[in-house]
Amino acid sequence: MGWRHPTEPTEAVHLLLLTCKATAMPRADANMATQTMGPQNAVFDIGDCGDGAEDEDQGKRFITWLQSEGSLNESIVVELWERTTSAPVALCEFPDEYCPDAGTGRWKNLGVLGSGGLAVVYLAQDMKGSRGRVALKVLRAAAQPVHAYELHREALWSLTRLHCISHSKYDSNGSQLFVRYLEDHTGLDKLCIQDGIATSFDQRRRHLEADSFDWSALATQKASQRPYVVMEHLPGQMLWDLTCTRARSIKKLKPLSDEETRQILVQLSKAVLRRLRLACTSNATAWSIAISGPAMFRPRNDIVGLRLCRRRPRCQVKVLDLGVMLAAEPSLRLSASPAVCVFRNRTLQDGYDWLPPEASYPPSYLSFY
Repeated sequence: MGWRHPTEPTEAVHLLLLTCKATAMPRADANMATQTMGPQNAVFDIGDCGDGAEDEDQGKRFITWLQSEGSLNESIVVELWERTTSAPVALCEFPDEYCPDAGTGRWKNLGVLGSGGLAVVYLAQDMKGSRGRVALKVLRAAAQPVHAYELHREALWSLTRLHCISHSKYDSNGSQLFVRYLEDHTGLDKLCIQDGIATSFDQRRRHLEADSFDWSALATQKASQRPYVVMEHLPGQMLWDLTCTRARSIKKLKPLSDEETRQILVQLSKAVLRRLRLACTSNATAWSIAISGPAMFRPRNDIVGLRLCRRRPRCQVKVLDLGVMLAAEPSLRLSASPAVCVFRNRTLQDGYDWLPPEASYPPSYLSFY
C-alpha cells in the first residue's frame, strides 16, 4: 500500500492520488479515472479540481465506496482516511510575509491551520507588533470581490459589535463564546470614502449590500492585494473530531463525557441567544441572521467550525467563524444582492447539522423580529 501526490499542488490543479490494495475493479466514474490497474493495486486520479477541499471530499467518498464493496478492511480504511484528511491543501499567497534579512513584512508563516472553499487559515507570528501568535484568514486568489466583502463584514461584526467594549450591548461573558477578530486587511474600508472621510461600517454595509451595487467595479481594486483578516489563535480540538467516531479513533481522542456534552450544549445555546439579544437593538446596530457559524452549526468545515479550547474539569467551546452575518433589517428580506443571499435556501444535505428557519424558507417568509 502506498501514497502519492504532486509535490507542488496549485489552486488550478490538485490531483489526489490514492494507491490501495483492491480486490474489485471500481465502477467507471467521470471523477474517478483509473490510471493504472495491476492484479492487486489500483491507482486512482480523483478528478481535476479547483481546490483541495473538494478533492478531499471526493477522496473520502471513494474510500467509503471501496469499503462498501468489501475491497478494504477496517485497518486499510483507517489508514487511507487519515492520509486523505492530511493531504496538502491548495495554498494561497501568504500576505505581508516577514523577511529577517531585509527586515520587511510583518507576519512569520508558522503553517496552515485549516482551509475552506474560499480561504486558507495560517498560524502566524507578529514580528513587528504585539499580537503574538494569531490566525490569518486569507482569501484565495480565485475568490471574487463579493467574497472579500464577506470577509470584511464578519471581521467588522466582531470589531464594532461583538468584541467592542464601547458598544452599548457589549457582554464580556457572551463575547467569550466567539473567536475574536483583531484586524481587517481586506481594503474594503478604503474603497468607500465620501469627501475624503471613511464611511462608517453601517454606511458601507448598506452601500455594498444594495441590489443596485455593481460588484464587477471592484475587480481591479481587489486584484491589487491579498485580502485577509487577523483573528485570535485558539489552541484546542475541533468539536467535530470529538463527536465523529472515526475521527476520534484515528486521532486517539477520548470521547466526551455526559457532563462535557452538557457543558458544550449550554455554551452553544448561550452563543445563539447572544446573537438574538444583539438583534434587539435599533435597526442601525442590529445583527442577527447568521447564515453560517453560530446559527447554522456546521462543524465539519476546517474553518467554519466549533473548537473545544479546554476540556475537564470545565469545558470551554468557541465558535470559530462569524459566517455570513446580516443586519436584522426588513429591507434585506427580499434582497437579490449576492452579498445577502449567499446561503439562502440551503438544505441539511449541503453539510449543515442544523438550519434556522430564515435559511430554510423562501425569502417572503423571512421575519427579522
